[in-house]
Amino acid sequence: MDDQVKASIIIPVYNAQNTIRRAIDSAVNQTTDEPYEVILINDGSKDGSAAILDAYASRYAYVRVIHQANQGITRTRENGIRAARGEYVFWVDADDYADKHLLAKTLPLLESGADVVIYGTQYFCENGGRADNRIRKNISDAAYWKQQALNANLSTIWTYGTRRAFWEGETAPSEVARSAADGYMTIRIFDKARVFRVLPDILYYHLVDSPFSIRHTFNGKRYLGNAFLWYYRLKCSETAYPENVEPCAARAMSGYIKAYAMDTVIHDLTEEDRKNIIKALRDLKRYSISGRIRDKLLGWAILHNQLWLCRIYARHKNSKTQQMNQKMQKD
Repeated sequence: MDDQVKASIIIPVYNAQNTIRRAIDSAVNQTTDEPYEVILINDGSKDGSAAILDAYASRYAYVRVIHQANQGITRTRENGIRAARGEYVFWVDADDYADKHLLAKTLPLLESGADVVIYGTQYFCENGGRADNRIRKNISDAAYWKQQALNANLSTIWTYGTRRAFWEGETAPSEVARSAADGYMTIRIFDKARVFRVLPDILYYHLVDSPFSIRHTFNGKRYLGNAFLWYYRLKCSETAYPENVEPCAARAMSGYIKAYAMDTVIHDLTEEDRKNIIKALRDLKRYSISGRIRDKLLGWAILHNQLWLCRIYARHKNSKTQQMNQKMQKD
């Protein structure tokens, strides 16, 4: 049976009882004639998600459910790779859904030699309205897509399908486990790929963020993840893509500074995290960075232990974030 599974669609699930049926329906109703599996991973949900997943597994022989204690999205995805049997892997988030022709249109390209197939994404609102969409340029040059991953123009894993072998053995660093793991893993996967193909078709539908999304949570851990990723992009770009270096350095510096500053109020970083931030900020002084005066001032304050400036910034940022989230909930 394992040799017959051509593709694995992996869906991590955490407290998604209101949207998960839509995601699973899109996965089980694929139009391909190729054998495939759907792996549903319940990451310690506290709502009714687990029962929904079990119901689908009892109905469809090619649906498998894994129940686990909560580990977070990044480790859950890694568990999904370990469980997958398909030659190719596709990702669907629990509040998104895939086009029914996703596999039918991408698998022939992968079977004919493509390492990665990139496809279009439609963003949508929960009330049914459409937001922006993302149609990728029909460019097959591998260097182009590797650079797109490094400069963050393509950094979500649900916008492409690829060989499972590329995912095996990959583990995201702890710094990006809470945020930014998609961008890190895309760089890693694309670095292994040699043949890229692009489909202009919209084959994935992504729910526009709710105010409860991690994207609207600003704390030390989140900023640390983003900073770590930009620092990684910087180091990867130095030899092959020098034009990326200064922008990556500026984003890394800004993220590290914000992470350290937010921690002075929230206290969510470890002592090792703080030491690594100081080390990175000192290293970043070697680069030509034309960042904001605010960032340079906060960077000076961190390196000279004038943390009262960081606390002022962090409290102001927290206040603005709370106001933004309250407004989004009302809207």
